[in-house]
Amino acid sequence: MGDRFKERYDLNEKIIKSLDTIGYHKPTDVQKQVIMRVLNGEDLVVQADTGSGKTASFGIPIVEKVHVLDNYVQALILTPTRELAVQVSDEIQKLGKYKHIRTLPVYGKQNIDIQIHQLKQRVHVVVGTPGRVIDLVEKEHLKLEQLDMLILDEADELLRRGFLDAVTGLMNQLPKSRQTLLFSATMPEAISDLTKRYMHHPERIDVASEIDEKQLIETFSKSTTSEDKTLILFEVIEQLQPEQCLVFCNTKVDVERTYKSMRRRFNHVEMLHGDLPQKQRLQQIQLFKAGQTKYLVATDLASRGLHIHRLPLVINYDLPVDVQNYTHRIGRTGREGEKGVAISLVNALDIERVQDIEAYLQETLKPLPKSYVLSNNTMNIGKPDDQKKSYQDILKLRISAGKQKKIRVGDVVGALCNLDGITQEDIGVIDIRERYSYVEIFNHKGRQVIEQLNGQTIKNKVVKVEKARGHKELI
Repeated sequence: MGDRFKERYDLNEKIIKSLDTIGYHKPTDVQKQVIMRVLNGEDLVVQADTGSGKTASFGIPIVEKVHVLDNYVQALILTPTRELAVQVSDEIQKLGKYKHIRTLPVYGKQNIDIQIHQLKQRVHVVVGTPGRVIDLVEKEHLKLEQLDMLILDEADELLRRGFLDAVTGLMNQLPKSRQTLLFSATMPEAISDLTKRYMHHPERIDVASEIDEKQLIETFSKSTTSEDKTLILFEVIEQLQPEQCLVFCNTKVDVERTYKSMRRRFNHVEMLHGDLPQKQRLQQIQLFKAGQTKYLVATDLASRGLHIHRLPLVINYDLPVDVQNYTHRIGRTGREGEKGVAISLVNALDIERVQDIEAYLQETLKPLPKSYVLSNNTMNIGKPDDQKKSYQDILKLRISAGKQKKIRVGDVVGALCNLDGITQEDIGVIDIRERYSYVEIFNHKGRQVIEQLNGQTIKNKVVKVEKARGHKELI
C-alpha cells in the first residue's frame, strides 16, 4: 500500500483529481485512521485537535459515497458556528467539484428565503448550525428522511454553546439506519451519553496532537505589564515582520481597542468578533484567507475551524481562560508542514494560566529572544498560494433563461455538450432560478462557452450568456 491518496484508497478518479488540485497528496494521521472506516460504513467517535486534517477525513468519504443523480440531502454536518459551517461547506465543495457535488451552508442571520430557494435545487450535502437546520426541518424545507450520514463537527463546542437539546431532538428525527460520525477535541461526559444513545457500536479513535507530533509550532512568551502591553505587541510585530499575523484578545472590547491602536501604527488591519454583522464577519475571514488583510485582531471566534494557508504568526495579546482554547488558537499556525510561531504576552497576573498551559503542553514557554527572526518558510502569505491558483480554472456563467421558460438542468447540459470542445467533465454545478440559470464551467473553458452559446438557443429560446456578476474566475 502506497502513502498517497490514490495508492491508499480506491477513490473515484474525479476525487483524486480534486485532491491533486487542492494539493492534498498524502493523508494525515487522522485521515489514515478515519477514511477507510467511514467508507466501510462504521460509526466513529474521533478525538482530534484542530489542524489535524479532520474535515477532509470525513469530507473525502462523503464525496466518494454521494450519489450525484439522487435528488435528496445525503449528508448533514452540524457545526457550532456560522463561520465553521461556511468553511466546511467550502472544503467539501472543493473535494467534490469534479464529481459535481453541491453543498449548502445554512445558518442564522442569513435570509432564510435564500436558503429555502437553494434547497429547492439539487443539494447533496448540508452544513449548518443546529438552530437554522432545525428551523428548516420544522418548516419542511429541509427533508432528511433519506439521510445517509450525520456528522457532528466540534461536538464539544456544540455542547458548550448549549446545543445539546437541539442536537438530540434532531437526531431523534433522523433515520435510524444512518451512519453517524462525531469529531471533538475533548470528550466531556455529555458526549459519551450521546454516543451510547444515538450511535451504532461506535469505534473510538484518539489521534495524537499534531502540535506534539510534528513540533511545527515554536511557542514563546513576552513579558509585559498592563500599561505597556500594546507597545510590547508593536515591538514583537516590528521585530518579526510577519507577512501575516493573527492577534487574539479575550473580549470584544479588547479587540476593538487593540484594533484601533494597531490601525494607527500598521496598514491592512481588520478585526473579528461576535457583535459584527454576519456578512462582515464572513468578509473579514475571506479577506484574511486571501492575504488581503495582514493583521487580524480577533476573539476566540477565529480559533476553531479557521484554516489559513501558511499563517506564520499567532500572538496571544490576552491568554485564554481555557487551556483548550490556547491549543485551538496556536493551531491556526504550523499547518500543512509549514513552521509556525506562537507568542503570548504575559504579565504577573498570568502566572497561573502560564503554568496550566505549560503543564498541558508539557513544555515551557520560553522568553522570546531579541535576535529571533521568522524563518523563510513562514513568510508566504500575500503571494498567490497553490489553492488560489488551482481554482482559477472555474468560471461561473449566467444564462438568461430559467424556470419561467421551463428550462431544466438537462436542457442546459445538453446545450453545453453540443458546443465544440465541451464535455460533461467541463460542467460544474447548475442552479436553475426563475429568470436566470447559473452554471460553473471548469478547465478554463468559461470564455469558450460564452463565445459559442451566446445568442444561441436552449429549448428554442435565444439566450444571452455572460460571466456571473461578482464572479472573479476564482472559487
